[in-house]
Amino acid sequence: MYARFGWFSAAQKVFDSLSNPDDVTWNSLIGGYLDSGHVHKALEHFERMQTEGIFQDSFSFLHGLKAYSSIGLWEKGQELHIETVKRGLLETDSFLCSAFVDAYARCSLLIDAQVVLDTCQSQSVVAWNALLSGFVEHEHYVKVLDCYKCMRCEGIAVDAVTFICVLKACGMTKALMEGQEIHTCIVQRGLDDDIQLGTTLVDMYGKLSCLEEEEETFVKLPVRNIVSWNVLLTNFLKNGHFEQAVPCFEKMESEYISWDETTAVCALKAWANLGSADGVRKAHAEILKKGLDNDGLVGNSLIDVYIKVGFLSEAKYMFHKIFMADKASWNAMIAGHVEQEQAEEALCLYDQMQTLCICPDAITYIFILKACGCKPTVVRGREMHAEIVKKGFPEADVYIDTALIDMYIDCGLIAELQHVFYQLPLRNLATWNALLTGYVEYGFAEEVLSLFNLMQAKGVALDSISVTSALKACSVLQESYAAREIHIFIVKAGLDRESVLGNALVDMYHKCDSVLEARRTFDGLLVQDMVSWSISIANYAGHCDGDAALDCFEVMENGVFTGSAVTFASSLKACGSSGALTKGHKLHSLLVKIGLECEPYIGNAVLDMYSKCGLHATMQEVFNRVGTPDLIAWNSLIAGYAQLGESHRAFYAFNKLSEEDTLPDIVTFSSVLNACSNGGCVDEGSLYFLAIKNDFDCIPTLELFTCMVDLLARAGNLITAMIFIELMPFQPSVLPWHVLLGACRKWGDVQLGQHAFENAILFDESAAAAYVCLANIYADIQIAYSA
Repeated sequence: MYARFGWFSAAQKVFDSLSNPDDVTWNSLIGGYLDSGHVHKALEHFERMQTEGIFQDSFSFLHGLKAYSSIGLWEKGQELHIETVKRGLLETDSFLCSAFVDAYARCSLLIDAQVVLDTCQSQSVVAWNALLSGFVEHEHYVKVLDCYKCMRCEGIAVDAVTFICVLKACGMTKALMEGQEIHTCIVQRGLDDDIQLGTTLVDMYGKLSCLEEEEETFVKLPVRNIVSWNVLLTNFLKNGHFEQAVPCFEKMESEYISWDETTAVCALKAWANLGSADGVRKAHAEILKKGLDNDGLVGNSLIDVYIKVGFLSEAKYMFHKIFMADKASWNAMIAGHVEQEQAEEALCLYDQMQTLCICPDAITYIFILKACGCKPTVVRGREMHAEIVKKGFPEADVYIDTALIDMYIDCGLIAELQHVFYQLPLRNLATWNALLTGYVEYGFAEEVLSLFNLMQAKGVALDSISVTSALKACSVLQESYAAREIHIFIVKAGLDRESVLGNALVDMYHKCDSVLEARRTFDGLLVQDMVSWSISIANYAGHCDGDAALDCFEVMENGVFTGSAVTFASSLKACGSSGALTKGHKLHSLLVKIGLECEPYIGNAVLDMYSKCGLHATMQEVFNRVGTPDLIAWNSLIAGYAQLGESHRAFYAFNKLSEEDTLPDIVTFSSVLNACSNGGCVDEGSLYFLAIKNDFDCIPTLELFTCMVDLLARAGNLITAMIFIELMPFQPSVLPWHVLLGACRKWGDVQLGQHAFENAILFDESAAAAYVCLANIYADIQIAYSA
């Protein structure tokens, strides 16, 4: 009695006064100590029983097992197991059997737990539930379902605890049919009023992404407490149903359910994923009202969501408000600065972490490596790499490996990128793909195909990223044979159903000039989406097949699509290249009607179309309607005037561009020099060419030198043009010599024409154009003599 009420000094005195206490008395005292948390006192008396040879029954062993388990002395627990087996207690005592099953399961010794259960002659539902709970706790969900089948076969009367374990397993293994069968069984047994069981059902349907069943089960709960609401909210968020989550917070308030930390985090995440800064602030106000802002998890979530909605200053405020910011808070702040492209601030935060002796983890390094992904911070990136190696992060950490590869890609350090990749002891698909995309980004097409073949040889399971990278390489190299091999692989691997790959194939065949294959592949797509149409139209327009591009656009319009910015721009380009002015007018009118004309990308395409069609007045009108013209718009205007021979208008536009503090590029200079060439303005052209380096600090390219050769040669300054070619600061290509050769025919200079021809065929002996041009020069001279 004294022990039961916690009066241990009195209980101990009475016990010590007994001359020969029996096993029941010993068990009462030990049980009292255990129930009150005095484990060591309980063990002291349990071991005295053993030492003094006092008979120990099942209750004694239950107390001993509970005491040893609670302080982690499992070796002693195993000794008790052996003793109970020797005495034959375990086979017949279901309580003792359940206790040992539970103890083994809690210690992750699940095989031992199952062996104990199998040896027990009277297997109770409690013992089975202990085993099921152990399997659930250690995520052996398939085992849970197997055990449940065994229980049913052996006629074990299952209860609510059994169902809870099995429902959790169904949710984690996506076993919808089994889950529905158990739901039916629960209803038939009248257990659907059990709030814990009902909440588990809601959770299972949520994990199985069965939104309708989840909500229906939730509504039928006899009592909706904070746990059931949090389960519903958590699954809404996991399944991306952010809009469905938002009304729940008002419903909770109407049912007088007060938020806890989990609810607060769910509210913040729901609003942040909807991109609602007002919603985040509203949730923050509710958190302050309920006094939840001091919770570490809530504080970290506030930092994270303010970063997501682009409010870095509020995130900083919350970060500094946290008394002792943990690693998660630091990581959230570093990640936020990296995402906002504030690399220096991210690195400063990292340095502060180090100063405060907060040890960075893998997440910290992943974001810091992203911050180092540019030329100015490459030295710091190398230091981070060395630090990661020194600290002994697991070499198999794929996320750090991929971040390292991405950093070297972003810095353009291909040699170091390759070194890191080939030093990896373990490479998975993510690291292979990171290297592939790096090669693609820097135009190493041959290396992409070599690496792709190596991946196949090593049995790497390729995905759409791997194959898309290889197709891009084929496009660059115009490797139609390799492309077809990859196409065959896509079909064999069953990847041809992926729209991304189908669209990549269409694009690749177009770029390899295999127009029929491109059309055949396009027609065979399971889904011809907007991307598919955009690719086809853009490629037809890019290959100067304006008629095909416009036909494609019309077919698309007659279907379910109305066109995107890309398709409109490509169609306008096609109108310009094919001179389809009427169609161009119609497209322009449509764009004005739907309000897309003012979009820079579209406006520039309209401008370029009118420029190519020779309508300089309309071109100027369109340009004037552009609010703040960008460089592309200026280039289109100048090129249009250059093409029309309106050199002085082109010069005026160039001067206005300079006044607007817009820096010209190579395209701008090329258009101005072409304007000079078409207008015969040699002096102005020479001044503009000198200004390229002197006034704009640009180095003239081969293209610009060729423009000058064209300007001089057209004006009849053939010797100057030749000297200009020979004094180029780099090896000239065949094009300047062809330009000079063409001009020699115009001006009838046979000797210089012969010289230009000899230099042209040094680049390509089989160049038919050079031979034809020289023959025409001689033919013209012969005709002149004959006359």
